[in-house]
Amino acid sequence: RRGCGGGGGGLSGPRSSQKPKLCGFGVTFKKSDGKGGMVVKRVKSLGSAATSNALRAGDRVLSIDSTPLEDIADAMHLARLTHGEAGSAAVLKVLRPSGEQEDVVVIRHPAGV
Repeated sequence: RRGCGGGGGGLSGPRSSQKPKLCGFGVTFKKSDGKGGMVVKRVKSLGSAATSNALRAGDRVLSIDSTPLEDIADAMHLARLTHGEAGSAAVLKVLRPSGEQEDVVVIRHPAGV
């Protein structure tokens, strides 16, 4: 199976068009602490962020594709930023716990691929 999960549901008939399967970064974020961005709580071992070595627990993601994460209030808005088609790239501005800030690229893929 090459899909990423999500991205569909409902009835599939010969006339229905299927939506592309969406992949995320393979990370869990902590609840917002009001200090800007979203802090990575956990990086899933076979997820996109882990296999690209782009993110680590404790990193603060300040923006995704130039969209600041300061005002992200709901999970659906965050999911729209983190999820995309398999093979698509996202540029994240990351503040490391050390204080170093850098841009990292995450290529979305199904877990384990």
